[in-house]
Amino acid sequence: MRLNSLLACLICCVSFFTSAQSPKKGDFIFPVRPQQENYLAGTMGELRSSHFHAGIDIKTSGTTGLPIYAAADGYVQRVRVSTSGYGNVIYLYHPHNESVTVYAHLEEFSPALAAYVRDEQYKKESFEVNLFPDANEFSFKQGEEIAKSGNTGSSSGPHLHFEIRDKQHKILDPLAYGFDEIKDTTPPTIEKVAFVTLDANSRINGMFGRFEFAIVRDAHGNPILDAPISLVGKIGVEVYAYDKLDGARNRNGIPRQTLTLDGDLVFHQNIEELEFNLQRNILVHTNYKRAVQGGRRFNKLYVDEGNELEIYKTNAYDGLMNIMDLDPHHLDIRLEDSYGNISQYRFTVNNLSTNIRPYQEEMSKRKPQGELHGDLLELKGDLSEYNYCEALIYHDSTQTTLQLSYVVMDDAFYLWDMRRGLPDSVKICDQMIYFDFAGTLTEGRPSAFDGENIIIKSGSNALFDTSYIRYRYEMDSLTGQELFQINNLETPLRHNVNVTLYPRKIYDQDKAAVYSIDDRGNMSYMGGTWDYHSIHFRTRYLVPYTIATDLEEPSIIPLKRRYGVVRFKVRDDLSGIKEFRAELNGEWLLMNYDSKRNLLWSDEKVSVTGHFELYVSDFARNISTFEFDY
Repeated sequence: MRLNSLLACLICCVSFFTSAQSPKKGDFIFPVRPQQENYLAGTMGELRSSHFHAGIDIKTSGTTGLPIYAAADGYVQRVRVSTSGYGNVIYLYHPHNESVTVYAHLEEFSPALAAYVRDEQYKKESFEVNLFPDANEFSFKQGEEIAKSGNTGSSSGPHLHFEIRDKQHKILDPLAYGFDEIKDTTPPTIEKVAFVTLDANSRINGMFGRFEFAIVRDAHGNPILDAPISLVGKIGVEVYAYDKLDGARNRNGIPRQTLTLDGDLVFHQNIEELEFNLQRNILVHTNYKRAVQGGRRFNKLYVDEGNELEIYKTNAYDGLMNIMDLDPHHLDIRLEDSYGNISQYRFTVNNLSTNIRPYQEEMSKRKPQGELHGDLLELKGDLSEYNYCEALIYHDSTQTTLQLSYVVMDDAFYLWDMRRGLPDSVKICDQMIYFDFAGTLTEGRPSAFDGENIIIKSGSNALFDTSYIRYRYEMDSLTGQELFQINNLETPLRHNVNVTLYPRKIYDQDKAAVYSIDDRGNMSYMGGTWDYHSIHFRTRYLVPYTIATDLEEPSIIPLKRRYGVVRFKVRDDLSGIKEFRAELNGEWLLMNYDSKRNLLWSDEKVSVTGHFELYVSDFARNISTFEFDY
């Protein structure tokens, strides 16, 4: 009996562990126009401004309303309506392989699901809802229509965003599961390669810093760098690269990238799955400073400070090349897309027969007087009238002499380690350079910066690396606007920091809030909570801020009524639209909202007849009303 019981138990255990499997190739059908050729506007793992793209973007020929089909048997685990993000989205759970498929930016849901969502919107008296139906309440067989394609939420154009996740909602690459609807015979492309010095003793063509090289073709059609290159010390490599699929012009991401030096592995990445809670690490997976400056996102082929992603294999130096001689070395960069198309770029560095002097002179001209690279501040002085000059660093009420690091023609360069102190000015020969470094936020522990009319506090995990805060307080003499000039736009943050502003002016605290200011002077609402004469807010961006007062009500412009449906253009030019509410004959009425078009329209299933009222409020609590008897 005991043996039989044990055997039965083992059989049950085996059955339990094998009844549900991980998703595999062939488990899913394509959710749009299956068995027809389709095209993508984006792939999983693609580099975005603050995250990796979590799925594939399937083109819908610039239109909405295409049928969307269940990729596999399953039931609705979650359905959401939002004015931002994924907009109208369905999450289908598939018990047979414990996966979840996601269908986003939808125009409308299937009839039964749409009726359920509408009922819940009326119960909650809210357009935006986030719902979790009971298991199997809304079940679909593979190939059944679940929705229509759309352009809702933060979509920049009509398409279907489609994801495959495991049961813990880890992001998986949909293209790994075999869709013949997507054709790809095109290998990835590198446009530019950047080399970066990672310590004070490293040099690129005899210089310190970061240098970009374009990929060109030689007489035989082979890819080469557009300038000779000499490397010594600890050097990081970055690439601006992309992958194109057949029949589409979009520049997509490249999941697998490998760097070798003289045949030895230096760095390898494989983006076949991603954790949602690690998405912000893209800010150090790419060169954030370069992206902020010029929009191009360079993929680092090394693991930088603070990067917690687990998608890499590297050498002992976290993917850095450690070149200790001037002998020729061979670099190999290998790129592979989700369909196995491979491209390889091979370069030889430290070719002593080439002349790097013209390159040095050109790059030296472009370098600013002071530029921060991690913990090292590079300083540039003019030696045209001098044989030699030391640099005098004025910091922390003291003066430190700094020796020359290298010279290019008449330009002298010095490297100052910021951990020795924050310089307010530097004297090189008879030239003075001034800085606005005001404090430090340190990674790995709670830290604070206490400046003029401002306090910034960071938690132990908010920073990727130590940040040297550049700050000054100003009062605009023309507008009277207070400016809290944090000049760390190029500093990435993992989590929010807490900021408290102490304005000198008196504000209407019911209507005044914090706004960020971009380089064109445009303001974006941040909000904030007042406490006597200070205002507190949280942010992921160390940029200039101001306090502004919004006294203007939102505008409501009625449009032509069609088939009993009322429509309005609504907008607010400062703090933005926060809430809206409509009533018909005293009862709450569902209003649909498209924030991209500033469009509000009433429930299509209700003919608006009788007394109609609409209330629209902004974030400063200014309220506009519209009343009419239809």
